[in-house]
Amino acid sequence: MKLFPTKRLEFRLIDTHEDTLNTLARRTGKSENLTSQNTEKSFRGVLEGNQFKLISSAIGRGAFCVVTGAIDADRGYVENESALLAKDI
Repeated sequence: MKLFPTKRLEFRLIDTHEDTLNTLARRTGKSENLTSQNTEKSFRGVLEGNQFKLISSAIGRGAFCVVTGAIDADRGYVENESALLAKDI
């Protein structure tokens, strides 16, 4: 049993690379420490170029799941590392 199970998912972009990064940036509040906080944004975290490290902004849920990933020209990936002991996330 892994304490912090990781799951990697790959996806294709629906919009352009720039539109996808702009949408992610618009929906993310900056947080170097990845702490949850009440906000109108969906995520909190860090975006650097095409790479990101995010948590949910929901209090009580955000820090349990850290999502890292990157968005390339027409594809992207996310890696979900969860502190919850679950079969599948």
